[in-house]
Amino acid sequence: MIERAASGQGYAAKDFQDTSQRSYESGSGDYRCEELMDSISGFMKKDMQAEHQSYSLLATPRTRLNISQNWSEGMISRTKNSLISEEFTSVSRLKLRAVASSLAERESDASFSGIANLRTAYKEMPEKNESLEVDRDETFMGNYELKRKIVLGGIARYDYPHLYLRKDGQRFKDVASYVITIINDGNAAIGPLFLQDFFPPGARFINATLLPNQLDQNCSNWTILHLAIGNTLRIGINLDIERCGGDIVNRALVVGNCSKGQVTAQNLSAIDMDYLGCCPPTEPLIGEEAIASSIGCACGQDEADNQTDFLDPMQMLVKWESGDEEKKGSCPLSCSALEEGHAAHQH
Repeated sequence: MIERAASGQGYAAKDFQDTSQRSYESGSGDYRCEELMDSISGFMKKDMQAEHQSYSLLATPRTRLNISQNWSEGMISRTKNSLISEEFTSVSRLKLRAVASSLAERESDASFSGIANLRTAYKEMPEKNESLEVDRDETFMGNYELKRKIVLGGIARYDYPHLYLRKDGQRFKDVASYVITIINDGNAAIGPLFLQDFFPPGARFINATLLPNQLDQNCSNWTILHLAIGNTLRIGINLDIERCGGDIVNRALVVGNCSKGQVTAQNLSAIDMDYLGCCPPTEPLIGEEAIASSIGCACGQDEADNQTDFLDPMQMLVKWESGDEEKKGSCPLSCSALEEGHAAHQH
């Protein structure tokens, strides 16, 4: 996550990017920018104002630097099958407010003098056997005011706000390894989301693929800025269960806010202490197939050959196409299961 604010006069250049996001600007003159980026949810927010001027700056007693560069600015969000790109070049003045709630959403308001190149593209994944394609390319040259709103929506399985929460776990020696899966399968984008994971009595936190915002003795807490319709978030967590007695019962709860109110889901995951054991997975625990293949496995290898340090940071990812996950263990805020507490157990 990056949060920054800068203002001044002179020359400025910045370029932040990862595999799915990019935000940049450069130029000379008056400059002010406030910005927030979050690579977990794909959230970007920028409030920028710039005006071109030429500057002559004394770099050394005998060297003077003459700078005159029009402003360039861009915000780009991409996934495997989508692209939302807004770029401004040769700009003498720019006033921009833009919010990308996720990699598939963008709302922007821009007033500028220069050139704007705007592109939105989407292509359905080949395995879906669909022919859905979008490719819109626009160019503006001159003085313009532009307001745009783009939503490349995922699949909604419910006609109301809904969250699906699932927690899968396996035990190896004194380590319990879990994968928490959150899916927004309702009809509204949700954010922020507050996820709380309650440890079994006696368990101790080892590590997680996403650093918790708050870590207590018996629970960990995360804040997720945004989860768009059809999006999936996975977080892996390892616990030391050496001091645990009886079955290892772990409970997770997520609460999110949207335009239509509040939605919540909970899940209980139990690991039997008589569990036969299994080798550590050869692949990161990032999918249902990997999880299913590792739970309940009784292999013939010697325990000495097994390793406990198998948590991979790549466990945590944002998936933009809707999977065929079995929808169990989640409910809206008014669901009676929340009051009953232990209404549903998942092994």
